[in-house]
Amino acid sequence: MTDHQHLHTASCTHAHWPETATATQQRLLGLALLLILSFALLEWLVGWWSHSLALIADAGHMAADGVAIALAGLAVWLSRHQPAAKQPWENWAALINGVALAAIAGWIVWEALERLQHADQPIASVPMLITAAIGAIVNGINVGLLHSSSHESANLRAVFLHMVADMVSSLGVILAAIAIALVHWNWMDGVVSLLVASFIFYNAISVIKQTLQEWPAVTPDQVLP
Repeated sequence: MTDHQHLHTASCTHAHWPETATATQQRLLGLALLLILSFALLEWLVGWWSHSLALIADAGHMAADGVAIALAGLAVWLSRHQPAAKQPWENWAALINGVALAAIAGWIVWEALERLQHADQPIASVPMLITAAIGAIVNGINVGLLHSSSHESANLRAVFLHMVADMVSSLGVILAAIAIALVHWNWMDGVVSLLVASFIFYNAISVIKQTLQEWPAVTPDQVLP
């Protein structure tokens, strides 16, 4: 093979790799979106049937994460069709997702404090435990799907951390449900929620910092007409 052919082959490989990578990212995000929205609907139905506010709240949390996944997927799609330097779609998506994570953490804290004030209210621990266990499996699958892509951009890392937060939340609900079922510690629901909120908020700050560090600099030729 001549040097010219070698350079041509290398350049073609380099040109097609980003497109292939982003197409893979879109497929993974689409699968994660399908899984999380399907389970969010199931969790809401179980929460409504069992009168479990914790499950209904977690279903809303997962639905919000579904919106975050959809936003990240849209950013990946736009980044394939627009110059990254002029249209930092993924940076904007990561920043929005980071802020959304912080907002979700604040909402969980608010709900947790409300629950701690009414810790004597009955909680259906069995459906809570079963649904949270299924949720942990679903979120574990999503974490596995997005783990390798989470190192490629702040946008995908933000989505990955959404999934990690969901999995940690499910594990926390499992522990709370066991404590409620065995020793009737209803206050564990609020305590676990506060711990999960702290974890989510820490990751939100991490995502926002990384996004701002990776934000593309504006050059004079992008400002001047």
